[in-house]
Amino acid sequence: MFPRKPRRPMPRENPFMFQRPRQVPKTQPKQNLLDAFRTSEGGLDLSKITGTAQQMHSLYGQVSPMISKFITKIGK
Repeated sequence: MFPRKPRRPMPRENPFMFQRPRQVPKTQPKQNLLDAFRTSEGGLDLSKITGTAQQMHSLYGQVSPMISKFITKIGK
């Protein structure tokens, strides 16, 4: 393409040829969403469920006004 420009020599060996293969970490089995709310015996922990629901309700109450302001500005 550029006849006057000298070419760089191509490497003869693949630099990745001598690297060790990466070890793939063993993954844990996927957890169900409800597994986070189970007791050590396997039953559902209702106090944890209600506490999480209250936190989500509080978060929604804090974020909702900001989202509604953002949506009204986009609609104009």
